[in-house]
Amino acid sequence: MKKNILILGPSRAGKTTLTKKLNEALNYSIVCFDSIIYAFEQSFPQLGICSGDGAENTAANLADFLIHYFRELSYRSDNKNRTKFAAEGGYFDFDKIMHAMNEYDMVKDFIFVGLVYNNKTPDELFEDIRKNDTEDEWSYSCDDELLRKCADIFINDSKSMYDKFQKHGFMIYDVSNNREQILNNIVNDIKAKLGTL
Repeated sequence: MKKNILILGPSRAGKTTLTKKLNEALNYSIVCFDSIIYAFEQSFPQLGICSGDGAENTAANLADFLIHYFRELSYRSDNKNRTKFAAEGGYFDFDKIMHAMNEYDMVKDFIFVGLVYNNKTPDELFEDIRKNDTEDEWSYSCDDELLRKCADIFINDSKSMYDKFQKHGFMIYDVSNNREQILNNIVNDIKAKLGTL
């Protein structure tokens, strides 16, 4: 039976790339937290849901919406034969959302994937980002000083998320090295879990 997939991780860990691979391999719809956050930021700035600074506040403010949004996508009676979705993002109030998903008995209908890069230094992450930057990446226009600060934050986010992934039973993948191959392996692992290999 197909399940929805939730992919979380720090910035630049490969979440978007993985959802695209799942879309191609399994025809999953894509739900991107960044797009949802941008829509809230532009439409309802008073809600305090915004990208950039204030990630914890954004995650907390977004939590109730995501709980109800996942329920709506998953359980509406007219959606029973609907294509499943792969949702990806980094702004996530783990305790609140996972508690609600357990309470509503949603966990059984999801595969949870956590991406980390705990075997990278901030300097290595900075170099990787610079090497792989494309014009459509937000980091493309960052100066080196700002991007180095961001790399420090991302490494700390990765370590913090790793602990939360363990606590909540996520399938955890370290993408510090050979990221593309690991993302392909994840697709195969998910196919195996779904019985489609």
